Amino acid sequence: MAIEREAVGRMEVIRYETPSLDGSPKRSANIARSDLLTVNMQVVSRDGGETNLHAHSAQDAVWFVLAGRARFYGKDGESVELGPKDALFIPKGTPYWFESVSDEPLEIMRNAATDPAIKNQRVNYEALRERQQDGRHAGSVYVNS
Repeated sequence: MAIEREAVGRMEVIRYETPSLDGSPKRSANIARSDLLTVNMQVVSRDGGETNLHAHSAQDAVWFVLAGRARFYGKDGESVELGPKDALFIPKGTPYWFESVSDEPLEIMRNAATDPAIKNQRVNYEALRERQQDGRHAGSVYVNS
């Protein structure tokens, strides 16, 4: 993903350019990170870019759709569909998964704040998708639903 950074005093301007998926089901990049906050951009195709049911033990997150449509699911099958300029707040420890549900790629921003008093772990309620088994989720905890 094309990301440009420019320092302005202690602040940092971040310019992001939407990448092409080039046949990949998903592309992801961290665009900002501190000890409390992480901002991540994801571009997801309709075929194969979905996540597994999981939670983040110490992170509250807001997902903001820039383009396309996303459907988020909870542990009990509840779901919500989001379009451009829609956002979803997911409190720490809440199981969820999501997928792209539009013909155009989903472009979505994840803003997450980490509670420093809680060990931050990804808790998986089902097996990782084949695409997710690239080592990025090493150290994940698995639980029975």
